[in-house]
Amino acid sequence: MTALTPGEYSGCRSPQPLASSSAQRLRQLGWDRLIARTYHAEIPPRVEYQITELGRTLSPVFATLVRWSDVHLAAVEAARQDYDAADRRRPV
Repeated sequence: MTALTPGEYSGCRSPQPLASSSAQRLRQLGWDRLIARTYHAEIPPRVEYQITELGRTLSPVFATLVRWSDVHLAAVEAARQDYDAADRRRPV
């Protein structure tokens, strides 16, 4: 079982839109039955998400993405830096 916490997103530039986007993604994944949501009525409240059997069928896809990122991550990071540098040169 994997619990998702707000701290996982602390390194992002815009946490508020990400939190909203993350909630929307989690709802969609639940609706698609790729994850199961468990709410714990505690203080403070706690929610856990668990991958379902249907979600587990995506494991080969994720394995392919991991292999791709192992090969291409440096190029992606360089592209981000180039983009950020070009964005800073644009007039406001």
